[in-house]
Amino acid sequence: MKHSIKVSLQPVKDSDLFPVRLRVAWSGCRCDLSLGVSYNVGKWFKEIGRAKTNSRNSLKQSATEVNGLIEDAVRWVDSYFVKAYALGLPVTTKDLKTAFVSDFRGKGGNVDKTGGILALFDRFYIETAKLKGWVDNTCKKYSSLRSKLARYEITAADFNADFFNVFVGDEIKNGLKNTTIRKDVILLKSFGRWLFENDFIKEDLSRFSVRLKWSGGNNKAVVFLEWSEVKALLSAADGSLSGTIELTVDMFLFSCFTGLRFSDVRGLRVSDIKNGKIYVVTKKTSDSLEIELNKYSTKIFEKYKSVTPDGFLFPPVSIQLANRNLKAIFLRLGLSRAVKKISFSGSERSERVVPLCEAISFHAGRRTFVVECLRRGISPSVIMKWTGHSDYSAMKPYIAIVDTLKASEMSKFNN
Repeated sequence: MKHSIKVSLQPVKDSDLFPVRLRVAWSGCRCDLSLGVSYNVGKWFKEIGRAKTNSRNSLKQSATEVNGLIEDAVRWVDSYFVKAYALGLPVTTKDLKTAFVSDFRGKGGNVDKTGGILALFDRFYIETAKLKGWVDNTCKKYSSLRSKLARYEITAADFNADFFNVFVGDEIKNGLKNTTIRKDVILLKSFGRWLFENDFIKEDLSRFSVRLKWSGGNNKAVVFLEWSEVKALLSAADGSLSGTIELTVDMFLFSCFTGLRFSDVRGLRVSDIKNGKIYVVTKKTSDSLEIELNKYSTKIFEKYKSVTPDGFLFPPVSIQLANRNLKAIFLRLGLSRAVKKISFSGSERSERVVPLCEAISFHAGRRTFVVECLRRGISPSVIMKWTGHSDYSAMKPYIAIVDTLKASEMSKFNN
């Protein structure tokens, strides 16, 4: 949750010893928190909100002592907002002030310095989110991981390969799919890398690996649209849809004809499309892509290029609403061919056959683009330049699909 903290002295009449306060602002709210210490205005750096080095206030408290307390308070406030975001809770001025008095001031004004894993994770979250510019979806993934770490009462000293194995074992016991567990391990390793680089742990966990069946992208069942299903959407988009359903279908079709992810379609600006090409830096991987328009994507671009007043090509819509709309329109159009979904939790295999209208999500647009490109004989190396796939192995599931389709078509000679 975005917030700002300004440290300053609160003026007191007929005195140069002013109380130190933190002014916290977020989402139109503002809260002043009293730190319980004071400092002389002549010994204070107003610009940075800290006591001047090697000084003491008239109460004989040193700058080192007061500045350390300020740093602790700032970290506490940052952690409070991270926890509130992770739990999906709103922050009110009353709750913040009450928690600050009881949890920070009431405990002597110190945060956990013992290496407690959640305190370190909060610091990692705050520093890395700002440094790398995490999007909302990435923040949610790490917030979910924090909730899982909260189950373990461990310190940095316990964060090692043995803990990773325990963590994975618990996720398997909880029935999570191997694909989900693999993603959690990747997030956990990024936290471990930060701990190692900041000297909180001595073991480099970046090479930790766990063998999980069906957890890699090459084994994942790929949900994509047949060309007849794409044409059914195109026909529906020509006049029988309205509102957010129409918007969702147009955005989805734009993905089918450009290979862009939802985050990049949603964030696309009219100015990003020039001379028949899309110029975009992807949200997920920061790849710089150049994608030529075709007649289908051009038609959608022309339809929307003058719609939104803020420069974005498409009006705003959330991924949750987009996926609900897709399921609804696929059901309405009768796009319900059987789709097999295979998953593993540990070594336990689960297989389900569900209708396409239940399995569909926005990312199927990107997959459809890759499959249709391969069907048309476009080189994988060219497709990778459009999609930003950096590893040829990422194309293998799509190539396997097209090879299977080719074999199926050839078998018709035998009928």
